[in-house]
Amino acid sequence: MEPQAGVLVHSRADRELAVTHWLLLSAPDTHRARTEWSETGIALLRCGGLFTAVRLSAALVHAASGTDGRPAPAAHRPPS
Repeated sequence: MEPQAGVLVHSRADRELAVTHWLLLSAPDTHRARTEWSETGIALLRCGGLFTAVRLSAALVHAASGTDGRPAPAAHRPPS
């Protein structure tokens, strides 16, 4: 992006750091969440304070869970 007069531009690193800090505000244990996030790419965040709901596309959920979205065979489903 070319600098323009009157336009504030933040680097990608600055934006990612800001998002990281904002997300970690909702973690019950910030240190644990940061460790889990760096080791596994997943961290437990508490809903209700900053988030009342989180909406993710099905494709993203399937990609993150390593599934293709089809129901599991009956042998692998939890009992009803």
